[in-house]
Amino acid sequence: MLPYWFSAMTMKSVGSAALKMVEEVRRQFNTIPGLMEGTTKPDYATCVKISTDASIKEMIPPGALVMLTPLVVGIFFGVETLSGVLAGSLVSGVQIELNEK
Repeated sequence: MLPYWFSAMTMKSVGSAALKMVEEVRRQFNTIPGLMEGTTKPDYATCVKISTDASIKEMIPPGALVMLTPLVVGIFFGVETLSGVLAGSLVSGVQIELNEK
């Protein structure tokens, strides 16, 4: 289940970042004169900054999930449970990969 949870968190992060980007593009079309006609250039730097900031900030929770789950399970539930979590994650990850082809 861990790979599915990671995938869901990642897709939510991408959707959130895309929404921020759409809002910025709309703002630029509304505030920069001549942008619709193609006579001026958009503010690319702001869009790149939004993408970069979102990609770093939004991937913290999925990264923490992947890094902390084995630690927490291993410490609180032992090696046997950790082995089960890792085996289940491996099987689920392979299933996700096979479904994407």
